[in-house]
Amino acid sequence: MILVSNVIERLEFLLDDNGVGRYDNERDYFPAINLAINHVVSLFTVIFDRKLLYGDALKELLNYSVVSVSQAYQTHSEINFTLDSISNFWTVLYVEPNVNTNESNVYIGSNNTVARHISFENWNVIVDDPFAAGNSINSIQVKPAFTIPYINSSNNFVIYLRPVSLFPKDSKVAVWYLRKPNIINSIADYIELPEVLSNFITAKALNYISFQHGKETSVFNISNVEISQIISLFKNV
Repeated sequence: MILVSNVIERLEFLLDDNGVGRYDNERDYFPAINLAINHVVSLFTVIFDRKLLYGDALKELLNYSVVSVSQAYQTHSEINFTLDSISNFWTVLYVEPNVNTNESNVYIGSNNTVARHISFENWNVIVDDPFAAGNSINSIQVKPAFTIPYINSSNNFVIYLRPVSLFPKDSKVAVWYLRKPNIINSIADYIELPEVLSNFITAKALNYISFQHGKETSVFNISNVEISQIISLFKNV
C-alpha cells in the first residue's frame, strides 16, 4: 500500500511551493489524491473488461464470501450474493466451486478451476455451443463460467454458474470480489493500492491540482496511453 504522507511530500516538491503554504492538505492534496484514486479505479475497470490484467493484481482489495448454491437447473446453477455487508463493492472477479471451509464457514481452499466472467449477452448467445465456456456437454474439458444477469429487490447479485456438474445445489462456493479503495483524509492513511502505482497516483494528483489552479490539462479522460502505462508497471513487477 502507499503512504499518503509520501505522496504529499512528492507533490510539495513538484509544486515548488517555496514554503509559502499555498497548498493545503484539506483543500488541495486530499481531494486531488482521492480523485486520482477514483481515476485508477476507472482505468482498472476498463483494463479488467479488456482482460489485460486480472483482478488479483490488486491484492489489497481482494476479498471473498462463501455462499451456498441455492438452485440447480438443467442449464445452470444459481447463487444469491448479498452486497449489504460489503462496503465500497467494485466487481466480482471469479467464483470457485466446491470449496473447503472450517466450522465457522471460513474458506480453507480447493483444487478446482475457478469460473470466469462472461457477459450475459454472450452467455445467451453461446448457450447452445457444446464447446462454450461452462456448457455441461463434455464438461470435463470446458472452462467453468459465470454471469450476473440482474440485482434483485433484496440488493443481491443473482449469479448464474455452469456447468451444473461443478455447482450442484447446496454446495459451497467462494465468490471472489474487489472492493474500491477507501478515500483518504489523513496524512497517516494508506492508499489501498499497490506501491507500484505510487508515482502514477502522484502524477495524477498533480494534474488535478494544476487543473484546479487554472492550468490547461486534460484530467478526466480515460486514455489508452494511461492504460498502457498501468499494464507496463505490472508487467515489470
